[in-house]
Amino acid sequence: MNDDLVGNNMYGINFTIFGLQERIRRASISVLLLRRILREVAKHYPYEICGLLSGRVKGDEAHIMNAVPLTNVKGNGSKFWFDVKEWMIKIIREARAGRTYLGIYHSHPNSSVIPSLNDRHRMLECPEELWLIISYDGVKYSWSLWRIDDSNSSLFKVELKVK
Repeated sequence: MNDDLVGNNMYGINFTIFGLQERIRRASISVLLLRRILREVAKHYPYEICGLLSGRVKGDEAHIMNAVPLTNVKGNGSKFWFDVKEWMIKIIREARAGRTYLGIYHSHPNSSVIPSLNDRHRMLECPEELWLIISYDGVKYSWSLWRIDDSNSSLFKVELKVK
């Protein structure tokens, strides 16, 4: 084993599932794309929805350029997950379109934008992945962007600018 490769850290560069060397600390999304996601949340309320986020990364900032809906295979209002094959196919399509996989979005009907315990367990499966959580109670929306650190499992709120 190479002494320089310890714990997925080679020469001080941390690699994640999407090959990002920088940890994302800030992100941006267009108001049009966010509105499209919010319409999807409202359309399926009170059920949870989910999808993938793609875009570009420059330094420690992600630019969310697309949101691709995924089928919620849980099919109920209180939980979500998606078919991994569908997820991979859509990630490949986004890559072919020149966009990098950034993470996922999902809704929390009548709940908080803070990742649930179940969310956090899933976030550990793909550290550094962005999670956009949208809360909606039938009237009011709120949202927040999160990631979990792969080195110590710390949860971080990522600054999200709507442009």
